[in-house]
Amino acid sequence: MPDLISVIVPVYKVEAYLDACVQSIVDQTWRELEILLVDDGSPDRCGAMCDEWAKKDSRIRVIHKENGGLSSARNAGLDVCRGDWILFVDSDDTIHPQMAELLHRAAAARPGCRLAMCEFYHTSDFPRPTPPPVTTGPDAVRYLEGRELWDTFYDDQKNVQFIVAWNKLYRRELWNGVRYPVGRIHEDEFVTYRLIYQAQTIAWVQFPLYAYYRRSDSIMATESTKSLLDGLEALGQRAAFVREKLPDYTVTDYSTLTGMIERAEALCAGDKTSLRQIHKIGRQAFWASFSLLPADQKRGGAFKYTLPGLYAQYSQWKRHRKTSQAK
Repeated sequence: MPDLISVIVPVYKVEAYLDACVQSIVDQTWRELEILLVDDGSPDRCGAMCDEWAKKDSRIRVIHKENGGLSSARNAGLDVCRGDWILFVDSDDTIHPQMAELLHRAAAARPGCRLAMCEFYHTSDFPRPTPPPVTTGPDAVRYLEGRELWDTFYDDQKNVQFIVAWNKLYRRELWNGVRYPVGRIHEDEFVTYRLIYQAQTIAWVQFPLYAYYRRSDSIMATESTKSLLDGLEALGQRAAFVREKLPDYTVTDYSTLTGMIERAEALCAGDKTSLRQIHKIGRQAFWASFSLLPADQKRGGAFKYTLPGLYAQYSQWKRHRKTSQAK
């Protein structure tokens, strides 16, 4: 009997997008699906729409719960799913009809592979056109493990693909003892690296099989102090984890960390309370990451967090010099 894939869909205030999302899952060429629609206390018609879908397709189960946020909704699905594999889809996005099949095929082709991922693309088009069929060739899948896996993971050009939850197919046992942190933004940042470490090998399908819809009112559309603080804390935890599990590993660049600190400081300029929080958590994230950093970022960060007053004067001088040269 083919493996069962559990598809977990957190649902909250997405009336305009929900039908297209669920339709793209129902239309999967991999038919052995358990589709879990988790109504996270949505105040609109989403709960009723989920119930209507369950009447149309026996593979769909609906979980109605009080609002707890994205992590809570995903965890609710993880707690009751029965599949051999797990796939997440955000309820304002859509997936290619072959996504589940191609990810499963890629993982199954490499003995012991327990995690597969695909490319994704951003779109603001709605409704979205039906994508053409994908014909795979010998270069369609890239397998990563060891140093190459972690170098690619830390590549800032590819980091988002490795961090997000929803472009991946996970073997169920990877989730034993692992759940998303409730109440956090950047919840993926707190979790995905642990799953990748457990998996050891990743099958990377070189096709964009996931359509990520850009919404101006989504959680990630704008950065806030909380999102940046959560992101920095997640990066610090990740660095401590990698340092413990891979003590000899270093990265060639860590612009994700330094860039997030700089954006947080710019966002909070003039707000002394928030800036103190940013400096505290940024400092913790930096020192947790210290052994992983390249030499120039070690020097810059050490200067900043060891001699903050002098660093502030130096930064002010650099800005003044840059302004003077531009005149």
